[in-house]
Amino acid sequence: MPAPVIEHLKTKVQSRKRKLQFKMESGEIADVIVRNSNLSLKDVIDDDLQTNFPLMNFRNLQIYSAGKKFDEDTNINQLPDEVMALSCPEPPQWSIPGPGGHLPIQAFHPYTMLRQVIIYVGEDGGRERILSPGCRIMVEEVTSEMLHIKTLHYDKRNVEGKISIQSKPILTLPDMPLTLREGQNYVLLQPSEMMSGALRKQQHLLNPGDVVKIVIDSDFIHRIYPDDTLLVVQRETEMGSQSGTIKLVRNHTCCIRPITTMQDVVIGQFHFHCSRPVKTFEDFNDIAENDPIVLAASVTNLGISVLTLDGELKLLDKKAELVNVKQAFALRVILGRRIHPMIHMKCHNAAVSAEMISLRSRWLAGIKSALGMIQTKENIKIFSDFLPHVQKSFSIMKVADRVKMSPASVVAALL
Repeated sequence: MPAPVIEHLKTKVQSRKRKLQFKMESGEIADVIVRNSNLSLKDVIDDDLQTNFPLMNFRNLQIYSAGKKFDEDTNINQLPDEVMALSCPEPPQWSIPGPGGHLPIQAFHPYTMLRQVIIYVGEDGGRERILSPGCRIMVEEVTSEMLHIKTLHYDKRNVEGKISIQSKPILTLPDMPLTLREGQNYVLLQPSEMMSGALRKQQHLLNPGDVVKIVIDSDFIHRIYPDDTLLVVQRETEMGSQSGTIKLVRNHTCCIRPITTMQDVVIGQFHFHCSRPVKTFEDFNDIAENDPIVLAASVTNLGISVLTLDGELKLLDKKAELVNVKQAFALRVILGRRIHPMIHMKCHNAAVSAEMISLRSRWLAGIKSALGMIQTKENIKIFSDFLPHVQKSFSIMKVADRVKMSPASVVAALL
């Protein structure tokens, strides 16, 4: 075949049309016909996408398919026919330190402690206390070297003082579920001793099936390993309320599990829809790893209404059991700390990853447009559209493996 003919055919092959479908954050579908197959992904973004979507934030746009992120220099022939465009918006001013740099920390905003830090208490800073991961604080003042903070929700046990700003992130999202929160109910799985009194010398025997309420965040009393973690709990008896401390782990086995009764369902939060009764910790393990999640929508006389990830509003049977995803995640994080000492940092990195920031920005925008309502079909659709891509990100998969939960439930817990 003559050389000019070969060159003509080569040029024709190189310049053949290619149709790509971009699914945008807003839910819009962008059908882009690329007339030159030699172009890179960046060329398509700079030309076709920005022309059709001038209001889109393209500064940090990420292109995904089946959880895989494509680089800007990827040739369009290497792309599948359908991809998802996620933007990483400019961080708001109240953001926490993220991977690769510190974002502004602002006064009068709540945060969650990400690592163990020493707080210097008193005007002269003479007394030292240890704050552990999961402790919630309010920033009172920010200086170039110190943060003036106070702890939250401990009533008379709140402490106020200063902590040094460190090179590594020490704060994360205000509602990051890294510890068991006050007011949450749990069920005992085995006999436990509750120690009370000024010197914790009074002993009460708690039986399996007893319900205890967390009085103080579990890591406010600092312990290094789960075996040493003390929970400050309260239980109701015929004689009144009893409070004291129990160990989270006894005989190398976790003593508690999240409660599953309908009165403890939190509207607007994700829950596992239990496929079987939760009687043992093994049941809880199986549910956390395999069962579907639903968004609690409302409470009626007939029972709990939930939104499935398919957008279906479903009325659950009164005997159905639900486990709160955030509670399950917090318990898993504490238990996983011995095997994975950096588990809190991995959770932080997943929560501030580009995928999660994109999902969170759309999620918050959906709540705002719904006048503060979380449990709407539009919001569950946003979550469902992003979920297949976000849950396959490397940071989410790593956390899911370490806490032994489904990737979808990790996304829901960190949202």
